[in-house]
Amino acid sequence: MLTLADIPVSRIYTASQLEDLCVDAARVNTNTSMLPIERSKQLEMDDRGQLENGFRFTTTAFRQLCRTLAGGMSSLLDDVAGKRRRKAAMDVEFSPPTAIAIFNRLLRLRFVRMLGRLAVYNVADRTIDGFVGPKYKYLANSAFASNLLEGLASESLKFHRGYLYGRQLALRFVHNGKLPVTTNDGITLFALGRHYANSEIGDASVRAAPMVTLVDGPTALGSYDLRLPHAGRDFQRKLQKLLGSSLRGPDEALLDGWIKALQSQPLIGKEDEFSVDGLARSKSRLERKLVSKGLTQRMAQQVSALSFFGANLAGFPSIEDFANKSFAIGQRTAYDACIALMQTPIRMPLNARERVEQVAYSLLCGRFSL
Repeated sequence: MLTLADIPVSRIYTASQLEDLCVDAARVNTNTSMLPIERSKQLEMDDRGQLENGFRFTTTAFRQLCRTLAGGMSSLLDDVAGKRRRKAAMDVEFSPPTAIAIFNRLLRLRFVRMLGRLAVYNVADRTIDGFVGPKYKYLANSAFASNLLEGLASESLKFHRGYLYGRQLALRFVHNGKLPVTTNDGITLFALGRHYANSEIGDASVRAAPMVTLVDGPTALGSYDLRLPHAGRDFQRKLQKLLGSSLRGPDEALLDGWIKALQSQPLIGKEDEFSVDGLARSKSRLERKLVSKGLTQRMAQQVSALSFFGANLAGFPSIEDFANKSFAIGQRTAYDACIALMQTPIRMPLNARERVEQVAYSLLCGRFSL
């Protein structure tokens, strides 16, 4: 089926792949070209979803452009194109060419809103990856990574994980110490660390936050103690100051207290432990709370499944299938929900991943309760 935009390249880097991350970021920078937006024809699509030079939008660029032109525009076009169709819907209800025609007409109507912006091209992938606003500077991910690694060279931190999603980059570092925690599943090892991220386009900013992570990657991410937009005359000075700043994260004793507090909060009450209806109510209640924190319904169901049953949503069994395992479900606590939140966003775009991980951190430190 014809799509309106291409999904950005997504890569995950483990502790031994820092050099690979730097090489990939440098390669993307080499293949980057930026041109001012001067004519609507530069951004209009043909009936194949291509631009006048044969390039295509990435989904990130397409949504950024739609947000500038009209609120809710990308959701409308995705709906018309049939990206999120209901099972009962008929093919005649959807038309990618119609979605493209609507897009082009709205673009011509409100093109003035795009004047003064720069389009960020990836000449290797033949895509427009996003746009840089007239008041913003462009900070390449390769330059960001280089500055960051130089600034952290004297600290006792080691690279833990990296994430490259289109024009978004995150690097995570951990301290050497490990914190063993006793759980129903045995001993789990945690580490404390720092998260640094850069967005070349979109919100165009550098961000830094404390984090708590499992040694195999899943993470709870603190709120951004530091955030710096790519703007202002003294941007470079502020950037160096941000990269050299300390972050307000927990120490091991505080983290141990947080985890023990979560382990004392059961997900299901004693009166509902052996009740299929009670289990269903508890599961539904958890999902509603997660949705209230910004998770999608689908994501909330995934977290709920992991929280109560330690199972992925794929092939998810019915509540009745677990009735004979109520004794195990009754031992599940808010700690299990926190771990489920940390595990869920493993393949998500970076900004969406960060939002879910921040909900996990809020639950971990007691700002959000179940």
